[in-house]
Amino acid sequence: MPLIAPIVILALTMAAEIVVLASGDGVVRMVLVGGFLAFAPGAAALRPLQLPLQSLAWAGFAVTLSLAITGIVAGSLLYLGAWSGELGVTILALIVVVLTLVDLPTVRSGARALVRMLGSQQERGS
Repeated sequence: MPLIAPIVILALTMAAEIVVLASGDGVVRMVLVGGFLAFAPGAAALRPLQLPLQSLAWAGFAVTLSLAITGIVAGSLLYLGAWSGELGVTILALIVVVLTLVDLPTVRSGARALVRMLGSQQERGS
C-alpha cells in the first residue's frame, strides 16, 4: 500500500489539532476541522481493514464511519459531563494517529512476526 494516504491523514490531523489548540477562528478553522471530522477518523479506521472497495465507495464509507466515530466521541463527552470541543478534537486526533500508525507496513509486518512467534511457542508448549 502506498504511504501517501497515511501522510495525508496525519497532515490533516495535525493541521486540525494545531488550529484548534491555537484557538484559531474563521473559515480556515472551519474548513480544516470540518474536513478532519468528516474524513480522517473513518479513513484511519478503514485502512487496516483493507476492504476491496472502489475509490468512491471507500470515500463514502470513510465519511460515514467518520461521522459515526465523531458522534460517539461527542456523545460520550456529553454523557460524562466533560463537553469540550477542543477535547473532542484532541481525542479524535489521538484515535486517528494510533489507527494510522498501526496500519504502517513496518508495524503490520512486526505484528505478523509476533503472531507467528507466539503461535510457534504455543505449539511447542502443548
